[in-house]
Amino acid sequence: MTRKYDVFNQGHTVEVALPVAVNAHTSGDVIGGLQTITVALTPSWHGCELLGVTLIDSGAKGNASTLYLFRELPSTIADDAAWTPLLADVKMMPPGHKGIVIAAGDWTTITTSDEGTISVAAKSASVIGLDLRNGIASTFYAYLVDNTGFTPAATDDWVALYHFRVD
Repeated sequence: MTRKYDVFNQGHTVEVALPVAVNAHTSGDVIGGLQTITVALTPSWHGCELLGVTLIDSGAKGNASTLYLFRELPSTIADDAAWTPLLADVKMMPPGHKGIVIAAGDWTTITTSDEGTISVAAKSASVIGLDLRNGIASTFYAYLVDNTGFTPAATDDWVALYHFRVD
């Protein structure tokens, strides 16, 4: 049987930098401010599903945090400010979403040839539950909230990678 190239069911990754202030964050502070994640979908595509999220901390802090997702634009909370969403913000979370917990034990330390030691954490679709079905550019939003308190090593240490299946 010959398999044809299928333009659907492809993987796609969106990278979002999280600029952080290099000062002490306390437990409950936002890391990097509001994230805007846009997946450009052509009209022939049906939509996409968020399969996983990878967080990278080049400062290798590996602190526990929680990632909150929103279907619509929530109110703005700056980096290093207390996580205090409005009720209207909570209503914009996907159904049943209570945040994706990234425990300290979820982080893996990796030594790279260009950055030195970094920390990487990943979560799969089984804990995410967000489906985008517009057929056009789809945008959703996120906040990463610190659960332990830490001081970032540099302003550009944090990156979030959002992994999708486009169909």
